[in-house]
Amino acid sequence: MRYINPLSHTRVRRLARPVREFIRTEAFSGVFLLACAGVALLWANSPWDDSYRDLFTTHLNLDTGLFTINEDLRGWIDDGPMVLFFLVIGLEIKREYSGGDLSGRSALLPGIAALGGMVVPALIYSAVDAGGDGARGWAIPMATDTAFALGILALAPRITPSVRIFLLALAVVDDIGSILVIALFYSGDVDFAWLAAAVVLVAAMFALRRSLMRSDTLFFLGGFFVWLAALQSGVSTAIFGVALGLITVHRRLPRNVESPVTRRERRLHPITSFAIVPLFALANAGVSLSLSGDSLTNAVTLGVVVARVAGKPIGIVLFTFAALQLRLVELPRGMRLRDILAVGALAGIGFTVSLLVTELAFGEGALADDAKLGIIGSALVSGALGYLVLFASTRRRPSTDR
Repeated sequence: MRYINPLSHTRVRRLARPVREFIRTEAFSGVFLLACAGVALLWANSPWDDSYRDLFTTHLNLDTGLFTINEDLRGWIDDGPMVLFFLVIGLEIKREYSGGDLSGRSALLPGIAALGGMVVPALIYSAVDAGGDGARGWAIPMATDTAFALGILALAPRITPSVRIFLLALAVVDDIGSILVIALFYSGDVDFAWLAAAVVLVAAMFALRRSLMRSDTLFFLGGFFVWLAALQSGVSTAIFGVALGLITVHRRLPRNVESPVTRRERRLHPITSFAIVPLFALANAGVSLSLSGDSLTNAVTLGVVVARVAGKPIGIVLFTFAALQLRLVELPRGMRLRDILAVGALAGIGFTVSLLVTELAFGEGALADDAKLGIIGSALVSGALGYLVLFASTRRRPSTDR
């Protein structure tokens, strides 16, 4: 039987408009996200650093009698508007697995690569920490930041569409794995009554999903009550944000009629990319750089840096090479192994989900600061390495490959 390459040149050329817009938005939002992270770093290391800490540790209490929410401003941002970010991830996953570039066998190659990019960094971090105080942070190096990675990818000349789609598909599978890890290993004390309420509400929305197709107002109203129950349950609201995206109806409709998945993703994606995620970066990236030498070489910081800078590309290339040798997959047309190495280096850029896992694993304090320092440092190194590999890979590539 003749094997049909799931990421063939023809298929990539026919890339759907929503995916094109997604990549374009992610690429441009990466610059803004980087700027907000830079502002947070400068602010937290300026003479006004106390104002930064005071602002984001200000407690805001909401007590209605039925429920109580007592979080600092950073917590409100992490557990509040960030649920929309994970809703977009859920919508993206639903679209890609419902006839997109992750449907059928198309998911196999980036899925295998992503698995290597999650397992190897987690093992490297655990080996570096070796049961120390930071052992709970083993999942921090797993996720890829799509916005930053695509932003750097956009700077390289003559990149084939296959490379862009491969990176996007890999990041989607990364997101799925990271959400599962958060659900299984990073939920706090669980209130099972509220958890049951959240599950029942999601089930009710799933049962009524066809009625909710046309009304975004009813969908988001139901989503608000799901978020509220999830927040009270102690389980990460990220899980339920993704769940709401996955239960959204996505099917073929008459020409010029958007499916609910496409419509809601189109409306929410710019908001999350240019407002919510940058705000999250501003609230979480402000780590003090006036640290001792031990802070730069301790197990947490070193583990994150080594796992992301080395572990990500090693895992992605190793698992991809093994799959090729076993003839499970073929490289997409227009891609070479050096492109896989470049994607692996770019996948070492982790920010949004990595910071969230840091918050869930360590809360606030020295361990969290060490992890954030490792995340920021590894993002800079991985971004530079990825660009250099891309530049070397595309220097002699004919311009017609674009």
